[in-house]
Amino acid sequence: MERWVEKNLRYLVLAPTVLILLGLTIYPTIFLFIISVQDFDLGRPENSTFVGLANFARLFTDSVFHTARRTRRRHRYPEL
Repeated sequence: MERWVEKNLRYLVLAPTVLILLGLTIYPTIFLFIISVQDFDLGRPENSTFVGLANFARLFTDSVFHTARRTRRRHRYPEL
């Protein structure tokens, strides 16, 4: 047993950090995907309904979104 601990000590020391970092990155990513395909109300999350890709269709047909995108591009790349 002692030999196994010596052999794998570096993994045992890194494991908690790796698990915490994975939890801090994977959970929000999955939650973000779940919210992105729902009609999500932050005040009443229990009333959320699945809408699929309708949120993205609405986003790409929204003139305010395209105006903001152009403005951001101008500020990010002023020479273009």
